[in-house]
Amino acid sequence: MKLSVSEALRKGAEAQSAGKAQEARRYYAAILKLKPNHPSANHSMGALSIGFGKKKEAIAFFKKALDANPSVPEYWFSYIDALIKSDMLVDAKSLIAQAKQKGVWSDRFNLLDRALASSNGKASEPETKSNKLNVDRTKILDKSKLSQALKLAKQKSREGFPEEARLIYQLILSKVPNNKEAIAGNKGIALKLLSKGEKPQDPPRNQLQALNNLYNQGKLEKASTKTANLLAEFPNSFILHNLDGAIKENLNKYDEAIRAFREALAINPNASLVHYNLGNVLKDQDRLEEATNAYMKAVEVNPNFANAYNNMSIAQKKRGKLDKAVEACRKAISIDPNHVGAYLNLGHTLYDQRKLEKAARAYTRALSIKPNYPEAHFGLGNTRRDLGNLEQAKEAYKRALSIKPNYPDASHWLSVLNGETTNSPPREYVENLFDAFATKFDQSLVNDLKYNIPKILTQSLIKEAHKETLGAVLDLGCGTGLMGAEIRKFCTILEGIDLSNSMLDQAKVRNVYDRLTHIGMDEYLSSEELDFDYFISTDVFVYVGELSEVFSLIKSRNRRSGKLAFSTEHTEKDGFHLEKSGRYSHSKSYIESICKNFGYTICHYSKTKLRKESGVFLEGGLYILDF
Repeated sequence: MKLSVSEALRKGAEAQSAGKAQEARRYYAAILKLKPNHPSANHSMGALSIGFGKKKEAIAFFKKALDANPSVPEYWFSYIDALIKSDMLVDAKSLIAQAKQKGVWSDRFNLLDRALASSNGKASEPETKSNKLNVDRTKILDKSKLSQALKLAKQKSREGFPEEARLIYQLILSKVPNNKEAIAGNKGIALKLLSKGEKPQDPPRNQLQALNNLYNQGKLEKASTKTANLLAEFPNSFILHNLDGAIKENLNKYDEAIRAFREALAINPNASLVHYNLGNVLKDQDRLEEATNAYMKAVEVNPNFANAYNNMSIAQKKRGKLDKAVEACRKAISIDPNHVGAYLNLGHTLYDQRKLEKAARAYTRALSIKPNYPEAHFGLGNTRRDLGNLEQAKEAYKRALSIKPNYPDASHWLSVLNGETTNSPPREYVENLFDAFATKFDQSLVNDLKYNIPKILTQSLIKEAHKETLGAVLDLGCGTGLMGAEIRKFCTILEGIDLSNSMLDQAKVRNVYDRLTHIGMDEYLSSEELDFDYFISTDVFVYVGELSEVFSLIKSRNRRSGKLAFSTEHTEKDGFHLEKSGRYSHSKSYIESICKNFGYTICHYSKTKLRKESGVFLEGGLYILDF
């Protein structure tokens, strides 16, 4: 497939939104051919299958989407809804119980409860405040349920749902007309609403149903427009603001999604799922402290919200607060002992703490729950590798690849353990590595590993240049901007490129680059206009391997003569080699050979202390080349 997965997904959504179902189906099918367990593509295929009337086919797609990412409430909703429509009521009931246990249940889902209770397989009307009930109407006269219903009515009134509370009181009074508590409660709410002169906060049910249909069918732009129109008429609708947040998140309009979720929470601060949804968007934007606070609010409202604790652990881990991450994982597991994602994240965090045996046990527990969990096999492989059990590590990587053949991380590390020097690691491996490492990169590299190459190379460049300005500079693989911070004052123009969006977010904070671009090195060098005095790359070629293409593109496409300056992990062996660390080393003789091939001259070479690894400094090479 020529398109990337993200591009195919976007085009599929555009086609689906435009009503071109067959075209959308082709895009999603192409994605699933490469990545059979891709959650969004499976969910979208399921929605299309529903539109074609193929319920059984839809159920299979929805199940794959949910298995791949059980943290998305919409996947639960679509799967359960399809089961009910197919009269698979036992399966639907079981899944509803799981959704409630895992904390993904929300007021909107109550319509599925009612559809299941009716046992007719037809979708109910959308949820509004007047019908969000957790009380079984048929049992309202049961004395053991009466006190529960009264307690729930009072709770709903306190939480800001007077219409919901009033409906519960009215249900009680329809069966027990003289119940004094219900009479008083109903009267109090009626007077309160009358004194406020409140009009309905939510749109009519048929309009909400139409909006939900657009959302479920993936017609996100149309859903967004309709939501905006409805919000103009119903600005205080909690349901609309929450749905608006979900739509904007799926459209990758993250700032708007955050605003929408916060609007919903301003109306109902006790909506645990909305706090959770807000936390997820903030986490994905690396606004980790805010995300953690949102998850804390979610569990404050719903202490049994296992998924919120699990995602809180991910945010805490990315913040470098590993003890708190472990604590959150264990809390999720205490709520749901079969929470496979929590065991996976526990394994990841214990691995980062170098508690390798404990990490291995966590991964093993995850696999006992879900044997075909490629990420857990990969994590176990990393742990076995670091414990020195290389054959067991290989088997774990092979198992991960047998389940998920297009798994770049496992593929790369299997090559490392097999002693195979590939020309370059998979792009996705490098991107994932640095996206995960971005928030703690500077602390780890500079403070812990004593990395000082940007300063050393800058000094060498200024000394070699015999002048105080270097002109226009391109920082290849700029990362968090460590090199940019050192060299900025010597540049007339400074641009940076990097594969990792998260690293670029950190670089933006330094405010030293004139332009930052999220792009691969070869892609940039082969497509952009090159007009620089210096190309600089520090601690980047260790993740490239074969450098011929880089050298060729710079020499052939730059509009002027210039210099290429970079660092390597040095080796005395000829050529370049994929080391046990998963990085590449390059010999001086290899650099000399490609200089000869492409017309470069080495004007500076020195060996230096690159950074520490296992307490010992690695030997590096510093090069400045003329071309």
